[in-house]
Amino acid sequence: MRRNNELLEGNIFKTYINYLLPSIGGMLGISLYVLGDTLIVGRGLGSSGLTALNVSIPIMNIFSGLGLLLGIGGATIVSIFKGQNREDDTHRVFSISTIISIIFGLLIMILGLTNLEKFSLFLGAEKGKILNMSMEYLRPLFISSVFFVLNSSMTVYVRNDNNPRLSMISMLTGTISNVVLDYIFVIVCNMGMFGAGLATSLSPIISLAILSIHFLRGQNNIRFVMPEFEFALIKRIFSNGASSFIIESMAGVVIFGFNKVILGLEGNTGVAAYSIIANLSLFCVAVLNGI
Repeated sequence: MRRNNELLEGNIFKTYINYLLPSIGGMLGISLYVLGDTLIVGRGLGSSGLTALNVSIPIMNIFSGLGLLLGIGGATIVSIFKGQNREDDTHRVFSISTIISIIFGLLIMILGLTNLEKFSLFLGAEKGKILNMSMEYLRPLFISSVFFVLNSSMTVYVRNDNNPRLSMISMLTGTISNVVLDYIFVIVCNMGMFGAGLATSLSPIISLAILSIHFLRGQNNIRFVMPEFEFALIKRIFSNGASSFIIESMAGVVIFGFNKVILGLEGNTGVAAYSIIANLSLFCVAVLNGI
């Protein structure tokens, strides 16, 4: 309650600064996942691995975009309701957003696993080695799609629920875990692209485990309830989060478009080189989203 009063009544500039760095740190999570993969895959699997990785990046943007759609869309409403002392409504919005996140994640998992080769070919993977490597990387990602979407959404909720530091810690811990597991699976265990995908797919699970501390210790002002689904409220969530979803998903669309063009111009080597530039661009966008 004390932290809630500080958020509502404290100095605006001080409050903004207090949330700024944790917000940026949290938003960097997905981009640093991919950057970690790039560092290890480039060293362990060479240009073919980088090509397969960059072809798969747009899927990560979709995961993140859907999470932000529901996280920012819902958390914005929660913040407004909190200021209006509408406590029951904050629980309802949080619960609806969480349920939809899970549903979206399950749908992506089913569609992805049942159409894995089609997805890889659509994203630009050439038949043969690159296609096989892309499928190896994407398979564990699709299996963990619920955790990716839910983690991206829950990071926003925990941050807006007066715990920006824990939100940042969870994302950065997930990123560090990804790099460490990447090294173990790809370099030490020689598990190839599947190992890189497995490391990345475990990262949001680790982040969610840390975020759960916020609820287990009773630090939360929002909690899960069985809500009645109200179309107007769902529409408001989607409306608030649409811009964040578009920004995040369009980053993936840009990478997808460049991959297609560069494959025709320079082949796999060109896409491998572009993957480094693409990762830097994702990093910059994440910083601006955090602000």
